[in-house]
Amino acid sequence: MMINIHPAARRVDRYFHTMGSFCYAGKFAYYSAVNRRLRISSSHARRMLKEWSIEDKESMTKVIRWLLDEGRRSEFDRIQHQLRFLEPEKRHQLADSTRDPETKHKINIAHRYLNRLPAGTVAAIDYGFCVILCQYGERVGFMERVDSLNARAEAATKAQSTYANWAEYAAACLAGIHFISGSEENIQKGLEEQRTYITKLLVSDQSPVQSVDWNTQLFGLKKREGSAF
Repeated sequence: MMINIHPAARRVDRYFHTMGSFCYAGKFAYYSAVNRRLRISSSHARRMLKEWSIEDKESMTKVIRWLLDEGRRSEFDRIQHQLRFLEPEKRHQLADSTRDPETKHKINIAHRYLNRLPAGTVAAIDYGFCVILCQYGERVGFMERVDSLNARAEAATKAQSTYANWAEYAAACLAGIHFISGSEENIQKGLEEQRTYITKLLVSDQSPVQSVDWNTQLFGLKKREGSAF
């Protein structure tokens, strides 16, 4: 008897899409989130990959492995670890001790979210961007289909083991976006728009979140010999 894996594959594909959609930005973010079958042009994929310094298979593997193993969360967690060793009334001094605006901003944001996120802190943004970049990499030939699926499955599995539901994942994504926004000026320009978009993803009837179970059963394919995934 043959087993039809297509329904399971479609469920997993929807899961990956939903994970990535929390990292979308701009006026077409929600449209892209609710229209999963939109085809990505290779020029758009290459442009997005270039923003991550991905220009070939080697750099593709390096960035995806970094997102899975370290990511932005490593810096966020390091700063929060420093803050926890300081007395509460002295924590603001850590940000005051640097003149670099971006570093000051990151310290302030890590402080703002101290003890307000699950143990995985902002790992959600690493896992979300991982599934997006894998899709782009596959589109332009920087990743094999098997490697792309396995890397996304690894990111999704880690997300499920870190967060209890889509709401926790969304909160962590927003905190991560806040952390990497660069400066308070950039925050004021786009954070409120991003918060509105993520809220809409969580509550709208048309949002993929409404039809995708957080605990969707995931699967990967047999690892290729010599592959990092």
